[in-house]
Amino acid sequence: MVYVDSGPAIGASDPDFTEVEPPLPTREELEEENLDGLTEEQLETFRQRAVPEPGAVLRGATELTNDALDVPSTVVCKGFTSKQVNASSRRAMRGSAAWPSRAT
Repeated sequence: MVYVDSGPAIGASDPDFTEVEPPLPTREELEEENLDGLTEEQLETFRQRAVPEPGAVLRGATELTNDALDVPSTVVCKGFTSKQVNASSRRAMRGSAAWPSRAT
């Protein structure tokens, strides 16, 4: 499993979301994000190619309770420190040995 700026979650990320899909963030909303190194042209290309996340993904929840927990995982994070990833992962896996701490 490869997670990019994400990881296993606990419950639905937005259980009260009622729309079909969320809109892409506005340029103003993105100003608070770390977009270092991205040009306006690259951001526009991203916006043109972006595919909205289905609303059902935000409302739904997946609970991993079987051998799937033993799948090796790689976490690629630009927006989170390894300390944040490890803390979040431990909460999501409820201390399971299936998510060893290897982030640096």
